[in-house]
Formats: sequence, C-alpha cells, structure tokens
Amino acid sequence: LTPASSREILASILGSLRDAHWARAVGGSAAPLLMKPLSLETAADIEIGQLEGLDIQRSLAAVERCLMLLTCETDREEALLQLALLHFHAGEYEDAWVELGVLQEQMKARGSSKSREEAIDSLLMRCRMFVDLVG
Repeated sequence: LTPASSREILASILGSLRDAHWARAVGGSAAPLLMKPLSLETAADIEIGQLEGLDIQRSLAAVERCLMLLTCETDREEALLQLALLHFHAGEYEDAWVELGVLQEQMKARGSSKSREEAIDSLLMRCRMFVDLVG
C-alpha cells in the first residue's frame, strides 16, 4: 500500500464534488449506488436532456480543475471524457465537440477499445449536428 500524493487526494475530492453537483443537476441522489452515472450511456439517454444552472457549471469546474492535477494518462482521458460529457449535457456542444476530438486522437494513439471509440464517434457526430443546427 503506497500513500497517495497531494494531487491524488485533491483529484479524489474534486471527483466527489463533481459527482455531487452532477447528481443535483440531474435531480437524483448523490449516493453512489443511487446516482445516475456520468458516462457515454447517459449521453444517449434522452430523459436527461440539456441541463442548466449552477450545479452543472460547478460540476464542469470541478472536472476542469481535476484535469490540471492528474498526471496518469488513463486518468486524464477519463477526466477529459467527463468534461466533454458535461459540456454536452450543459448544451455547450461546440466545447463538447472539441474535447471529444482531442480525446479521440489520444485514444487512437494509445489504441483503445473499438467499442469505446465507436461510442465517442457517435457522440462526436451528435455534437457536430447540434453545432450545425445552432450555428
């Protein structure tokens, strides 16, 4: 068992803060077993829709700060995905599209699973469609 660094502890706290604000934004419980997860599957969930308010913005801020702390590449990829998903749920489709594009490049360079790449490609196309509709 190795002790956690200050960065790892702060990233963990920010992850909990992200989860709490995400749960409040979607109107659910922050209890881990009852919380609706922030994942590629929730981006396809129509019942969530576009979220507004301080909770989604605070969740975004927590992930942005977490990205500054993380050094492990797989942890950074996961945080980047969460950032893109939060932008998507906040209706910030252009920001989500940019973050997903960066993530897609990183995953291709690392050789990630095809199913995850396909899910990200699908979300990228949806973001592009929303950007084109709004713009």
